[in-house]
Amino acid sequence: MRFPPRNTLIRLLEHRKDIVAANYVTRQIPPEPVSFQLTDDGKLWRRVPTLAASTGLEKVTGAPMGCMLTSAKVFKKLDKPDVPMFWFQYSTKNHTTLGEDIYFCIKRRSLRLPDLY
Repeated sequence: MRFPPRNTLIRLLEHRKDIVAANYVTRQIPPEPVSFQLTDDGKLWRRVPTLAASTGLEKVTGAPMGCMLTSAKVFKKLDKPDVPMFWFQYSTKNHTTLGEDIYFCIKRRSLRLPDLY
């Protein structure tokens, strides 16, 4: 993945959120957005596209960490010996293996840590 080298960090910092990420697309055909939102029943997720008319931030359930800025205070709250921050896990809801970044987003949500934008 490539992001604008001169202003990506500045743009993320300007949002002043504890966790903020860019919504980019997968490296497959057809490309799909990487950010996701759990469905109302909580069983599956839907991908969240960034539309041409989109402005500002949108709260999401999760996003990969390819372009994510996370405050150190989030990691301090997650620093519990019995709770790993990053882990690969099989999802019985989606029948797929979740990467460590998606696990982080789901764990963040279950521990009631700051929202992800």
